[in-house]
Amino acid sequence: AGGYQLGRSASLPPLLPDDDEALAVAPGLRSPAAGTIAGIEDATLRALAKLEQVLPPRVQKRVRTLSQAVASLQIGGPVVDAQALATLASATRSRELARFDYSDGAGKRTQRVTEPHGLVHTGHRWYLLGWDVNRDAWRTFRVDRIQGRVVTRGSFAPRPVPGGDVARFVSRSLSTEVYPLRARVVFFAPKERVAARVPPAAGEVEALDAE
Repeated sequence: AGGYQLGRSASLPPLLPDDDEALAVAPGLRSPAAGTIAGIEDATLRALAKLEQVLPPRVQKRVRTLSQAVASLQIGGPVVDAQALATLASATRSRELARFDYSDGAGKRTQRVTEPHGLVHTGHRWYLLGWDVNRDAWRTFRVDRIQGRVVTRGSFAPRPVPGGDVARFVSRSLSTEVYPLRARVVFFAPKERVAARVPPAAGEVEALDAE
């Protein structure tokens, strides 16, 4: 049916978002996730200002009304380096090995080489799921504990993530593997009702039967 392709340095006229797209993007720029990344506050505000300037008046009013009506309950948490986060995201997409210095919960610093498979944001912390080359095992890293610069080199063949889902694997590791004691509790209620009250970072909910 034909078509065209733009070169990397080609320029385009302004592409205005429609009403629903604007209402989706503007709150995202004010989201708590942006507040956990160091050094992007000014860039986020500039992007939001540019977006609002090109919107039609009716959409500007809807965006501002939504922004004024929604309050964010900020949960205190560490901020991560924007450059480190971008490098890890790029390495995940390009399937490149990532090398970095990492401090564990006790403050012990080690150098790690990992095959990054995904980034997960829980609302106040960023985590990297990767295959630790030196330990020959899956590991979940807190991105705020990565020290210095992330260096990428070489390539790797992606491995199947246990359970097939990066977010689920990280959720399970946060809710079970970080605690010295674990409990198995039976709730006499349907899974949907229990899952609504037990966040993924607190436990893994499994159904025994319909009730």
